[in-house]
Amino acid sequence: MPQTVQEYLAGAAQKAAADLTKAYLNIPEEKRDWSPSEKARSAQDMYAECVLLNSYTADTITNQAMSGSMESFKRDLTEVKALTWEQMHAQFEASVAKIMAVIRGVSEEDMEVVIAMPWGPMTPAQLITYPHWNMTYHEGQINYIASILGCLP
Repeated sequence: MPQTVQEYLAGAAQKAAADLTKAYLNIPEEKRDWSPSEKARSAQDMYAECVLLNSYTADTITNQAMSGSMESFKRDLTEVKALTWEQMHAQFEASVAKIMAVIRGVSEEDMEVVIAMPWGPMTPAQLITYPHWNMTYHEGQINYIASILGCLP
């Protein structure tokens, strides 16, 4: 039986999460909040973003309405960045499990439901691609930081 798009993207998100965590752990603990310039983001900031956006995306798809706001995101990001590695990683793993379940649960009938977003309408078919893309994108950015620091394997 062929694999559904939902199953494929849930698996891709799971792999992206593992790869992102591996990249993050290549950064020495004392450098995880370092950034190459005052306008650049740290590995910790990007990892914390993925913790949040996996859950926000899952809630948006489930509720068929945007979850959170820029104000709540900034507040939540500050809170996640203040966690210990163990706490942040536990939240990350929970967010990955949550988004994978939601992606797998999107029915074919719901794939084209229109969800209003501040930047324009989106569908669950579009939103289920986001976790994989976002985590892969940030893996690359974190690997770039590791290359600057000389700790890229």
